[in-house]
Amino acid sequence: MFGQIYAKIKDAKIIPVVKTDIPQNAVNLAGALLQGGINAIEITFRTTQGEEDLEKIAECIKAVRTAHPAMLIGAGTVINPRLAELAQKAGADFIVAPGFNEQTVDWCISRDVPIIPGVNNPTLVEAALAKNLTVLKFFPADISGGTKMLKSLAGPFPQVKFIPTGGINETNTAEYLSCPNVLAVGGSWMVKEDLIKTNSWDKISELAEKAVNSASAPAPKTNGPKIKNALYLIPVTLGETELDRVIPPYNRQIIAGIKHFIVENIRSARRFLVQAVKGIDIDALTFYELNEHTDLTTISSYLDPLQKQKLPMGVISEAGCPAVADPGAIVVEQAHKKNLQVIPLAGPSSMIMSVMASGFNGQSFAFNGYLPVKNQERAAKIRQLEGRAWKEKQTQLFIEAPYRNLKMLETLAQTCRPAFSPQTQTRRKASTLPP
Repeated sequence: MFGQIYAKIKDAKIIPVVKTDIPQNAVNLAGALLQGGINAIEITFRTTQGEEDLEKIAECIKAVRTAHPAMLIGAGTVINPRLAELAQKAGADFIVAPGFNEQTVDWCISRDVPIIPGVNNPTLVEAALAKNLTVLKFFPADISGGTKMLKSLAGPFPQVKFIPTGGINETNTAEYLSCPNVLAVGGSWMVKEDLIKTNSWDKISELAEKAVNSASAPAPKTNGPKIKNALYLIPVTLGETELDRVIPPYNRQIIAGIKHFIVENIRSARRFLVQAVKGIDIDALTFYELNEHTDLTTISSYLDPLQKQKLPMGVISEAGCPAVADPGAIVVEQAHKKNLQVIPLAGPSSMIMSVMASGFNGQSFAFNGYLPVKNQERAAKIRQLEGRAWKEKQTQLFIEAPYRNLKMLETLAQTCRPAFSPQTQTRRKASTLPP
């Protein structure tokens, strides 16, 4: 339940807990956090001013959602269903409660709204598990036993992850994050009210950057390849080909270390990943869909996990090889513009394999992508490519969607001249006979 949101929280590591009721301040604050390398925020419904002030806080959430679409936004101090509804309508990605309010929890679950209730003892953990919730806020962390309590809870509840909040600061962030059952930490030391009221955005960015550095721990040593902070282009199989025949083990090890994927089709990408990596937690992965329906203005933000959080990302295409006659080329272009490293992985390429098996010129060949769909335009393009093949002695390659293959073959048969007449074919055979 709520696997994609949990994965994003895990990647964020730190969730600043914010108190403000001024939308512009919220927008500026979110920008400062992003500048410092933090892409998550929890805007809390903390007020004593009544309904009007709660509406202002909801406007803060809405303003950040509009100004910074890449920001992961939580609504905090949600103590009843009314506030949960207010937060959801404002655009919050998830709900955080200081305690376990069954009415609030049920309201969120019934509407598929990610909810992270607060707990600090085994009884409340069991209540959450009864609702199938496995990510919980540990609050107030410091006075509830801190890391010792978290380690104690790990024994009876190995399936539960916690977000400690309350008493977290720059000196103990790494200690909390080192606990295996801690997903992320929440705190306000880099977003204190006086910094917000004095518009100290540069200072907040500086503190955010320090927080990110303090949260970074050395990667555990493994026998597998070292995964770089890069955009990996991952070849996939087409059809029913067995993965073991064409996908190197190295690729699978790289894939296992990636949590963010830019894909042309989420369903087929998930199917490939399940086959490629045994036991992969598919619900913990985040997918960004890139195809002909994608708003081009959003594509640059797809790279935020790599650019801002230094997390590796993968590109998976329906074309087999990403970025070749494929919309993946757009995100690769964006990566280069942002000076991000791009690493293509080895794998099957039907174009090269077709040249290998064709008997045509393998020294000079050209790839022409998709040909026109309309009959007359397609036939004209085929005649043009055929002329180039004869004139320049250059092999011409192109691709077609499977459901149009038969029509393409019919057009080729009707349009192209035979490669050899009976006479030239006989002469060629004679000239190649041994003396």
